Amino acid sequence: MSLQIAQDLRKQRKKLIEDARSIEETAVKEKRSPTAEEETRFDTMMADAEKLKTRYTRLEQAHDAEVELAEQERARTAAENESRGRRVAPPVPGSESRGELTNEERAIAFATWLRVGSRAASLITDKDREIAQRAGLSLASNEIEIRGLAPKAPKTLEEARALSIVTNTAGQYTVPNEAMQAIEIALLSFGGMRQVASIIRTSTGAPLPWPTSNDTAQEGVILAENVAAATQDIVFGSVQFDAFKYSSKIVLVPVELLQDSSVDIATFVGQRLGERLARIQNRHQTVGTGSGQPNGIVTASVNGKTGLAGQTTSFIYDDLDDLEHSVDPAYRRNPGSRFMFNDVVLKAAKKLKDSQNRPLWLPGLAVREPDTILGYQYVINQHMAVMAANAKSILFGDLSKYQIREVTDVVMLRLNERYAEAHQVAFLAFQRSDGDLVDAGTNPVKHYANSAT
Repeated sequence: MSLQIAQDLRKQRKKLIEDARSIEETAVKEKRSPTAEEETRFDTMMADAEKLKTRYTRLEQAHDAEVELAEQERARTAAENESRGRRVAPPVPGSESRGELTNEERAIAFATWLRVGSRAASLITDKDREIAQRAGLSLASNEIEIRGLAPKAPKTLEEARALSIVTNTAGQYTVPNEAMQAIEIALLSFGGMRQVASIIRTSTGAPLPWPTSNDTAQEGVILAENVAAATQDIVFGSVQFDAFKYSSKIVLVPVELLQDSSVDIATFVGQRLGERLARIQNRHQTVGTGSGQPNGIVTASVNGKTGLAGQTTSFIYDDLDDLEHSVDPAYRRNPGSRFMFNDVVLKAAKKLKDSQNRPLWLPGLAVREPDTILGYQYVINQHMAVMAANAKSILFGDLSKYQIREVTDVVMLRLNERYAEAHQVAFLAFQRSDGDLVDAGTNPVKHYANSAT
């Protein structure tokens, strides 16, 4: 049912966009600029179209999330069944005979851990402590790991971390799905880098060299009879990934909130921690200098097209066309090839047409079909520069060539006493990560730069 509603909303959005476009086309045919009223109608229609997109995207995401959760639950159950008889750490005493924990019990155990050390601890019952013990969670420990969801297609030279039923901090305790998903969703929702990059997770933070090789200048030869073949070595290079330590800064939670059992504490804390980590990481993964921080994808890209004089805050169809074809076809045909830009650029792109008067931007019509520009998908990244003199405002290429390296999992700390006088409990998260564009010299990602004057 939700998918059918999403499809209907897509059709409504298509009609709004067509009506808005007809306003501009009428003005062009009559060789005049749109009136103030027409511009207002156009902007209103496009705003309504974006609201419809938000609605059907949520419906499609909810449907996909339900399917994903069902798959994860099946995978978790299968992993638990497989792991029985070969535990990786000593079980909590008494846990063997008390059965598996339900999701509700995991949430109770996590909420119990959150409340310990504050005046909200008075609300902890013997039953809560018993559930926490069964979960293998040490209430005396001020540190736990929040194990994130594995990337859909992990690539790794060491160890890819997947969703696990055990952790090695504070016993074999799995944080409830609400906290894990809140952090993962927060990390994904900011900026867009994690939506397009390849993610690898390693068990240590040791320097991780990623080998590269560019043999594109070499070709075979025709040999005459009885002539020996010549040698031609393959030249290798590497991109090194480090592990920069990111902090969420301290998140203060009123004891009253911890005492309110109707509040989804796991989601609340997870969102705050995830959003803070996501903002700074996405900024560095986008425009990081590569010195003492990740090398951002914009920093690592090379110039594909510079705007003509006067295009300090604009671009034209030819610019996007030239930028597209500045990237080698071997990268353009990859599934990861797409545009990336600030939302301001998207607004301008929606009004552009090609030499045949066809719009460059087209809305997706089928369920889950994305909107496109020149037939390519695009990603909004608000850490990309807005159009200005010399600004690198548009990226194009195989964005999946950007690698995000993460070390183990998000670590969350509970600070019980530091803010006791304010009747607050503090939480703090750390994550170690790095990022860089894996470029062997063939430039998989290029940028459009606005003109200097």
